[in-house]
Parts: sequence; structure tokens; C-alpha cells
Amino acid sequence: MDEKYKEVFKISLFVYIWQGIVGLLVCGIFIAIGGWGYYVAGFLLLALLGHFIGMWSVKVYMDETGVYIHGGIMPWEKGGGGIQWQDCGGAGAEQGFIAYIFKAYNVTVNHRFTNTSNIFIKRISHGDRFAGLVNEYLASLHAKNNGSRNP
Repeated sequence: MDEKYKEVFKISLFVYIWQGIVGLLVCGIFIAIGGWGYYVAGFLLLALLGHFIGMWSVKVYMDETGVYIHGGIMPWEKGGGGIQWQDCGGAGAEQGFIAYIFKAYNVTVNHRFTNTSNIFIKRISHGDRFAGLVNEYLASLHAKNNGSRNP
């Protein structure tokens, strides 16, 4: 496998900024309430920090055997899934207007035989390039396999 296919893609910085702004606004509302609002705001800030650390651990990548997603920081959260190349039906990337500005794409890697095993991950930085690499490598595998079957 070429080195260009071994790049690891992570969640876009845009997601951290957007969710951080929203989280701080919500915490600010609870702080403004006062009293028990301070406790709620503190709990929300801790939860937001844990959420960011969890998002930071998410990565999507491919290797010689297939396309995979992996993430989690706590032992009970660690894990992932994947689709092996013989079962992969291709990849696609889509985005909205704000995500377009920040190059954050929603990526779907399709399973050839079932829709319940698709990989879907939101707002991957340069996810369009990842989907292109998956499709390019998949096409090269098909060309290699079809070429070997010709007499």
C-alpha cells in the first residue's frame, strides 16, 4: 500500500470551536442564574472537556485490510469498527455551507451487502480527500483482481 493511503484523518477543528462556543454560552446562562446554576455550569464544563478529549481520540483510516474508525479514551469506550476491502462498496463525502468553509465533511463508507454496517462519521477534516483515497484504492484493487482473471 502506498504511503498516500496511510494518512489518518481526524475530526475538524471547526467542531471543537463550534461546540465550545455553544457550551460556554450554556454555562454562562447557568452562571447568570446563580445558586445551583454554578454547580450545573461546573458539571457541564467537565462534561464538555471530556467530550472534547473523546472527540480528539476519534480517527478514521485505511490499511491493507480495509477502512476503519477507532476512538475512545476510557477503557469501556475504546473501540471501533471497519469494513474489509472485499465488502467495501465505496465512500462518499457531503457537507453543508458552514462545513464547506472549514473543510469539514460527513463521510460515509458503504458496505456492499448491507446498509446496517456502513461507517458514518461527521465533520472529518478533509473528508473529501479521504473518500477519494478510499475510492481510488478500491478501484485499484478491482482493476488488479479483474486483470488477474483474464486468460
